Amino acid sequence: MLYWPNTLGVCFNFALFFINYDVMWCFVKVELLELVSEIDMLPFVRLAGTAAQTRLVNEVVFTLLGDSDHRVRQSASSALVR
Repeated sequence: MLYWPNTLGVCFNFALFFINYDVMWCFVKVELLELVSEIDMLPFVRLAGTAAQTRLVNEVVFTLLGDSDHRVRQSASSALVR
């Protein structure tokens, strides 16, 4: 069983790898954004630091706000609000 920050790091690296793929990955992107929106940021910042939080928001959420699929953009905006 993986320790929580390591699991989150694996998900984060997976997200950065698949974020720029074509439209066929839209459901993966939507699920990723739902995962990001469910992260409690206070423990995340304490465990990973503010640089990781900034990178998560800038490179995942903000990047996907400009995606061509409306479902991804809607999930990104709701992840940003949560």
